[in-house]
Amino acid sequence: MPTRTRLWDLVRTALAPSALVAEVTVLATIAALAHPSGACLPWSSKSKREAAEQQRQRERLGFGEAHPTPASATRPRSRALDLQQLGRERRAQGPVSLTDLALRDYDGVDASKPIYVALNGSIYDVTAGRHVYGPGGSYHFFAGRDAARAFVTGCFDDDLTPDLRGAEETYMPVDDPAEAISSAERKMRRQRERRAALKQVEQAIEGWASMFRGEGGKPYFKVGEVDRPASWNALLEKLPVKKLCERAQKGRPKRKAEN
Repeated sequence: MPTRTRLWDLVRTALAPSALVAEVTVLATIAALAHPSGACLPWSSKSKREAAEQQRQRERLGFGEAHPTPASATRPRSRALDLQQLGRERRAQGPVSLTDLALRDYDGVDASKPIYVALNGSIYDVTAGRHVYGPGGSYHFFAGRDAARAFVTGCFDDDLTPDLRGAEETYMPVDDPAEAISSAERKMRRQRERRAALKQVEQAIEGWASMFRGEGGKPYFKVGEVDRPASWNALLEKLPVKKLCERAQKGRPKRKAEN
């Protein structure tokens, strides 16, 4: 994997002098790709995290100023109505536009902010699922980032990145080198399989996106888009394609015998 210095060189080469003002944004984006764990990015101190957690316990729905919790909020239906009202208010504020780095601030650690999950460039509000996407939740690692690749491969430790290149191999059968088939036939078959696999990736992403849009009954909704430079795809192409993670590799389909 390229070093951070090498990534910076790639960014400077790809950008025109007039666009150098956007270098910080691009660097943050590429750094997130190179270090999905976020180790190279700034995080809140432990004391701030603890304070945020204490604040969360005092707040009614995990956002806004601390205030007493009305008894009605403890009833499931009342809570559902509160979340619906919250969604309407946030949608009325207009679309959200955040860089990948700025998105990190919406991971649920700061209880005064909503929890956002990004998927393939779109940002969704999942604050209603704080118990799942907030600190301590089973899917907290999805919060505050675009981890589109992990939604396809299922590798939550290795693939918390928006880079989908090569993820289609998850759906492609493994070739048998000993198979009696010409190299030309093998190449054509791989091309067909890759096209089909890319469609499966699109379907997988859309399936998750529909849930985050609230179409499956979850009180989630789309709030905006990740702010990325026009050179985003060009910059990605300068990076090596990520290898398929072990879990996805082991789960690839078996090739069926052809008549």
